[in-house]
Amino acid sequence: MKEKSIEKKTMIQRIRENKHNILVTIMIFAILLSIFIYRKYLNVKTTYTVVNGYIEKTTDSVGIVLKNEKVLELNNTEVAIPIVEQNKRVAKGETIAIYKNERYDEYLKTIEELDKSIQSLILDLPASYSNDVSSIDAQITNLAKEARKETSYIKMQEYKTKIDELAYKKVIILGERSPEGSKVRELIEEREVVEKNSLSAETDNIIAPVSGVATYKIDNLENFVNVEDILNFDIEKLEDIISKYKENNASNFGIKIVDNYQAYILIKEEKDKNSEYITIGKSYTLKFGEKDVDSITAKLVKSIEGNEYNYNIFQLNNGIEELVDLRTISTEVVWKKVSGMAVPKTAIQRNEEKGYSYVTLVYGTQYIEVPIKVSIESDNVCIVENLSKEEKEKLGITTTFILELYDKLLIE
Repeated sequence: MKEKSIEKKTMIQRIRENKHNILVTIMIFAILLSIFIYRKYLNVKTTYTVVNGYIEKTTDSVGIVLKNEKVLELNNTEVAIPIVEQNKRVAKGETIAIYKNERYDEYLKTIEELDKSIQSLILDLPASYSNDVSSIDAQITNLAKEARKETSYIKMQEYKTKIDELAYKKVIILGERSPEGSKVRELIEEREVVEKNSLSAETDNIIAPVSGVATYKIDNLENFVNVEDILNFDIEKLEDIISKYKENNASNFGIKIVDNYQAYILIKEEKDKNSEYITIGKSYTLKFGEKDVDSITAKLVKSIEGNEYNYNIFQLNNGIEELVDLRTISTEVVWKKVSGMAVPKTAIQRNEEKGYSYVTLVYGTQYIEVPIKVSIESDNVCIVENLSKEEKEKLGITTTFILELYDKLLIE
């Protein structure tokens, strides 16, 4: 009796297990059927229009700016007054600054007296004379207001130089309009003589020993790097330069001339990150983080491969004026840029059997597979091109359809 009871319980348990297995099987079948129906009949298919685009392979880094700089020796007992605006080109032999000594004070006093005399005579000239120079007077007034707010000595000198240039321009206009033999013309000509004699007195003036860009910011790194030997530097020297340049924040007054025809930028980046694109002698685009500094084209002249990093040195032959006062600058190197038909990654599928990629072209009411190859890719987009005739034959592809701009592609 007891054995029959056990057999009955076992049979009931088996029936329950079979019901459970059947239920699970039915559920799996229902899920698979739902997926099939969704993909076959309910799946929303979107399209994408092929457009022209580009993808760049870049590196973001801190660029080390290496320049050929000539620091001028100054007389420490006298104050130098710049007469050339900051970051402006100067020619060899041109006067850059004047020492503020007794001779300079006498020069300023003479100019000031002549300007007052000229100004007083202007009041008696016809109205058209004063109207012609009113805009210059307005500019001088605005610059003077801005200069009063400035605390930097260098900036104050820049304002002074601009005001002096406008004042001289005003004098030239008045001189051209004034009749021969007039008192105004006489005083203007006298002023020109005084100014010319002052700027030509080489014993008191600071003269540019070489041509280049004038700057009045000194940071004590001017003689740290000899750019003539830069192609011979090893990793140890380059690391020393990077360390010194990144740590330096000094900015003192001084006068130096920077070669604006040739400079270098050192870029340190992780090894193998873009090694496949590095070619000595090739030109690359450099983009800078400073908003006022334009991107430039620079030639890669040296590349050293270390254990962890690559050290790349680019030669610049333009745009140096914007980098004169910089030791470091946020730099993006464009190692490779490919333009062409831009296609989202989700539109590209793979024929594993024949080993090629393809996109699905919407051609009227038809869906046509068009074989393509990927030239370059980013996280979401690829630049693609059509397979050549030889490539198609090798893969056994017979379709004559090709991908073109503005074609519509199917994206599931």
